[in-house]
Amino acid sequence: MTSSVEMKPCSACDLPDLVELWGEYMVDQGEDPLIRFIDLEASREGVRRVLEGCMKREPLSLHVAVRGGEVVGFSVSFKDALRPNYVLKAGVGRI
Repeated sequence: MTSSVEMKPCSACDLPDLVELWGEYMVDQGEDPLIRFIDLEASREGVRRVLEGCMKREPLSLHVAVRGGEVVGFSVSFKDALRPNYVLKAGVGRI
């Protein structure tokens, strides 16, 4: 029997789990020819800072998926943090 997944706003204590998930995602991109140029270990701190900045700019922009007490995924959605796109001159959404 599988437990259900709950989405909840991300907190600072979830950031290490999100950085770990990001690393797993990047490893799964093994067929991408550019992946060999990325130092995954060195970039973990940068990813943590980006996610932390997202949480500060828009506290409800980052949610985590939790199953059985373990963070298993996340979603990011911005209303204002990405400012209007300089080409389209309009807001850009990301999930």
